[in-house]
Amino acid sequence: MREIHQDEDLPASGFYGVVRENIVALLFALALEGISALLLRRYRIRRVSNGTKNFSWESGATWNRDDLGDDGSSLRRRRSTSDHYASNSTMSTMNYSSINDSTEDDDELAESSIAVMFCCTGLGAATAGFLLLPLTAGFGDYIEKSMLDRFWNYTSIASSLSLYGLMPFCYFILEAHGRTWLAKTKECLQVLVLFWALGAGLLFIITKTLGVEAFIETHPWLSALNIVVSIPCGVLAGLATPRGVVQLFTLPGSFALPLDHKKRTRDSITELEFEIMALENKLHNNQETRKDTARRGQLDGEVDTEAIVWKISALRADIGKLRQLERYSPLMRILIAVSLFSMSLVGWISVLMRILSSLADEVLSQNILWRVGEPPPRWWTLSEPISVAYFGLATTVGFYRLAPKLVFQVHNTPARQVIGSIMLLLTVSVTLPLVVQSLGLTKWDVGLCPELVVLAHRPWLLATYRLAMLWLMATGRR
Repeated sequence: MREIHQDEDLPASGFYGVVRENIVALLFALALEGISALLLRRYRIRRVSNGTKNFSWESGATWNRDDLGDDGSSLRRRRSTSDHYASNSTMSTMNYSSINDSTEDDDELAESSIAVMFCCTGLGAATAGFLLLPLTAGFGDYIEKSMLDRFWNYTSIASSLSLYGLMPFCYFILEAHGRTWLAKTKECLQVLVLFWALGAGLLFIITKTLGVEAFIETHPWLSALNIVVSIPCGVLAGLATPRGVVQLFTLPGSFALPLDHKKRTRDSITELEFEIMALENKLHNNQETRKDTARRGQLDGEVDTEAIVWKISALRADIGKLRQLERYSPLMRILIAVSLFSMSLVGWISVLMRILSSLADEVLSQNILWRVGEPPPRWWTLSEPISVAYFGLATTVGFYRLAPKLVFQVHNTPARQVIGSIMLLLTVSVTLPLVVQSLGLTKWDVGLCPELVVLAHRPWLLATYRLAMLWLMATGRR
């Protein structure tokens, strides 16, 4: 029997090729699952300190700091009145226990390991969709077509199942009123069966109306679901994407610091230290006079003392954050801001140029950027992954601008907010392949709905959509 000594003797396709591609896809999925679990742990689990001082900063007092103002000259602080401090300070121990108990009661998602696993799967599937889109646009010619198709097939199926099955299960199990996990699951499945029955009826009507040829033959039901979701989301992208573009252009300004940043920060620290000294003197005088007052005066003195302690702890926390901010180099922060602004500008120009070029091809039937018969320039090839990545990022940021309540909060995100945010990411991930292809940003037909026959036979609809998106993104509509 002849022995195989070289890898080229193995068939490029067939059993060995399928095993290799599945192993790569499995490793990629496990990596995304682990990253999703770490992200959910960071944004979902609340960090509650056992110390009274830390708890007062997070829950008892209502002091907020925005670091430095626009000119970097002083701190902007919002303080509550002493009456508010007095009313909160008398119930500090009770508030601590009640908030701790409410955290345990509201954290139903953490009690169900299956729901947590489903959330990690949904977040991983959405992340895979966002990563595969620019990677396919940039390196699709260098990757084997069978492996690329397998990755997109698995990603699209995982995103669809998570969006239409796993995430609704997580939400309905939180809304269930059963006391045991089995009772909650039973009630959740009953609601899901009705939900899926209505969805199946809607899909049956759509497929009979448009015809099966409008969808992918291998997965007609999933592709129909994706098209039903992608059409309204594609229209909403006209409102969301310009908002995301404006946000990406204004984001670099938050990194810039004035050149005299260190001097202004020291002045702010000195001002806060003098304020702490004044409060400590007032606290000392209250302690001296408390011995000579009546019983009512003693109670008032204790409440006032408690309020001063809250204020001092908040000011010291502000000083600690200012000292960390003082270490930043203004030149380095300005360099970061300029780099981010340049990247955003390049992405924005790439998107506008590709939309304009596809619109000219559709309306004028000719290319306006280079002559007919010539190969496209190098910068045009590089603009494809850049435009796809920038458009996906701007669309995601824009949808979060339309629904700001779904933004993740570090260690303080409720379970229903986590589920809603993951569903938003899954919706954008499922919608982006059809949207970027309709706008002409990429040449690749990916996902479970690579093209829409209704739009393919009506080029004026595509031209109208591209013209509207070009106008909205060029003018930066908020």
